[in-house]
Amino acid sequence: MRLVGRLSRRVLVTSVLTSVVAAAVTLFLARSAVARSISEVIRASHDAQAQARCVSDPAAWTERGPGDGQIFAYDAATLESRNPAAPPIDATLASAVTRGERTLVWTGAGTGGTLVFRSAPSGPCSLVAATWSGTYTSRLATQVVVRAAVFTALIGALLSMLLVVWPLARRTRALAQAAKVLGEAHGLAGEPGGGDDELDSALARLHLADARIRRDAQVLRDRSMALQKHLGDVAHDVRTPLSALQLTLEHLADEAKDDTTRVRLAQALSECVSVSNITENLRLQSLVEDGLQPTMRPIRDVAKVLERVVFRAQSLGRRTGVAVEMAAPDAPIAIAGDELFLERCVTNLLDNAVRFGDRDGHVALVLARVADGFVITVRDDGPGVTVEALARLGERAFRTDEARQRDPRGSGLGLAITRALCDRCGWRISFSALEPRGLEVTLRGSTLSP
Repeated sequence: MRLVGRLSRRVLVTSVLTSVVAAAVTLFLARSAVARSISEVIRASHDAQAQARCVSDPAAWTERGPGDGQIFAYDAATLESRNPAAPPIDATLASAVTRGERTLVWTGAGTGGTLVFRSAPSGPCSLVAATWSGTYTSRLATQVVVRAAVFTALIGALLSMLLVVWPLARRTRALAQAAKVLGEAHGLAGEPGGGDDELDSALARLHLADARIRRDAQVLRDRSMALQKHLGDVAHDVRTPLSALQLTLEHLADEAKDDTTRVRLAQALSECVSVSNITENLRLQSLVEDGLQPTMRPIRDVAKVLERVVFRAQSLGRRTGVAVEMAAPDAPIAIAGDELFLERCVTNLLDNAVRFGDRDGHVALVLARVADGFVITVRDDGPGVTVEALARLGERAFRTDEARQRDPRGSGLGLAITRALCDRCGWRISFSALEPRGLEVTLRGSTLSP
């Protein structure tokens, strides 16, 4: 796997770099830490008082050195100490001390060592040498190694983040973002990576899938628009023959002599009205899907529009045994809206109430003026709907169980197009259950100023 191989190489590079940095840091810290520690011990132990004691009695003078070491004084001219316990001083080490300066020379740090510095221009205490053992060095080195290990761990973590984790996280985020917006209208941003590992391959496949999904979605949208247009054309073409058929059925129902014929004609008329409403809803839905907007012209008298709708509903109700009544105030109510949209909304509401109402049932349409506008209320004493179904009324293709039992051929389009038309006109529609049975639909909107 290419990704595993690349990550392995990066991890190996990180490990090598970390090791090199660790060795360099450890060496640097070890030497500097030991030198600094020893220098501090020497400076603390050999001060002016110690120098004075050495001058007063150079044969007996000695001090405790770093760790378990010792400090002795020597004559810079002869490189000899008056103290018989002092070890010989290395001539090369002593000569490296700059004459007249307090200079430190350090050697043999691995197994112990000696530090020499000039403490006076001349005399038996002009050179001071401190020695220490390897044990002291080891203790210091252990401290240094611990510090170096912590530092190295931090460096290794940082290098791993820079070389492995962050690049991998960046590419993974890009992959996740691509998957999140897969198939959306704007498409994936940028181009797929030019690499050849698994992540690049996955990103390239997501780009291909995104292009295919958007292409297929556009085909489906085009087909849907074509179907909507076709349905609209068909609905427009059948309006005239359906209207003629409805008038014929009404005429025949009025002239029928026996009850059986009247009932059958009433059923046929109900079916004709239902088909007529469905085709009109399909036609209007097609226009809305195609971008039709309400004209929002002033409707000076809403009651007159409602009377036409109620008259048609009463004609059907007389033959199906459902009484349809209307109440409106004497003063005209003027609103801003589309008359066609308003008529279609109320037609759908009354059609549902009449078709699904019980024989000898009642439907009432009430127009009223309220403080913030107008209210159109349609109430019926039919079977109503459950509380659970109320929230879903107006969803496309949703029908209650009662509606399916009474008419399994329905589609639920009427309430869906009604809600869509209300939204476009700025009206608010709501549904509530009545007790003990029945349904109330309320349509609210703003009125025009007188």
